Amino acid sequence: MTEKSYDKILIWLILIFIFAAFIGTPLGWDFYTSDENRSLAPWPSKNRALTEYPKLIENYFNDHVGFRNALIRRHKKIMRKIEKQNRVTFGTDGWIFYNANIITHDYLGNKQPSPEKTQRIRNALTTRTEYFAQKGINYLVLIPSNKISIYPEKLPKQLQALKGKTNRECLSTLFKSEFPDTVIDLFPVLWNAKKDDTPLYIRTDTHWNYEGAFVAHNGMYPRLKELLPEISPSLKRTQFDHSKKPLKGDIAKMTGTPDDYPIEIEYWTNQTASTWTRTELTNSVFLTKANMPLNHEPPFTIHNPAGKYDVVVFHDSYSCYLMQMLPYYFKNTTFIWHYSNESLIHNAVNICKPDLVIEECLERFLVDDRKGAFLNSIRLENTTHGL
Repeated sequence: MTEKSYDKILIWLILIFIFAAFIGTPLGWDFYTSDENRSLAPWPSKNRALTEYPKLIENYFNDHVGFRNALIRRHKKIMRKIEKQNRVTFGTDGWIFYNANIITHDYLGNKQPSPEKTQRIRNALTTRTEYFAQKGINYLVLIPSNKISIYPEKLPKQLQALKGKTNRECLSTLFKSEFPDTVIDLFPVLWNAKKDDTPLYIRTDTHWNYEGAFVAHNGMYPRLKELLPEISPSLKRTQFDHSKKPLKGDIAKMTGTPDDYPIEIEYWTNQTASTWTRTELTNSVFLTKANMPLNHEPPFTIHNPAGKYDVVVFHDSYSCYLMQMLPYYFKNTTFIWHYSNESLIHNAVNICKPDLVIEECLERFLVDDRKGAFLNSIRLENTTHGL
């Protein structure tokens, strides 16, 4: 076949595709559905000004042109190969990791805390511990591990060999020597519990799964029982209903082609959860710009008529997997999706009157100096501690 023949065939294919896309626009032709987190532009209504129609129609065609989602998917797949997906590290056995600078550089040993940062965290923990002690409130800090810390063997071999001393490993001496009754570093219990046939983290997501959360729960329960001796006996796996559902992991979405990484995860539902009720905390102090939960929804309290004690949990997204576990023990469990600060602490204590405050902080947010935890001390009553 001559070069001209190839050119003619190519031109005809392009024309056929353009025609199919044009016809497919009103008919909704596409191989995939949209997974965008927004509403697509509608066809303009009749009550619009005539001068608005060209732009509104253009917006409609941009969002609904035939095979649009297939083209976007193919474009992202090509760009992933070209750019090597800098946000994602592809490991072994289907594992993928979030390649954020904070996580990767911390794993490589490039984010070890300076003396000044270590002192800042010391001051933050000291002032919180002393404040809650003044109020007669127990205080616990939970530190879940990054996925990369628990499953380094799933990384590419060239990256495994570059492992350095992490921020958490550097701070562990501080935690053990000065805050042994306050800080629970979950790394040992997660590391010792991992098995190839029962992963504790989701292969295509940044989070642990319910199994990992349950292992963490087991790791913290003895301390909970020590502080609050009247709580119920520790939960067993048999006290949950288990069901499998498909999940598009957050890291899979970063690749641009989440359908290439189909998985199912097991969801756990506490068998007593049907007796729990939930109310939102609508106090304005929790909804200010400085205190707005990171999921942009009001904090809430889960009420369990069979529980004892009141608890406040400052947390990140990892605690979402503990919400079928912690409320089992307590009468009122208030979840605030935000790391603590002075305003949140004072108001949560005054409004919720907790017996225990838990602060859950993912390992990588000990590193983050912008959105992380323990960025500031809090003022103590009748003391001169500053922010």
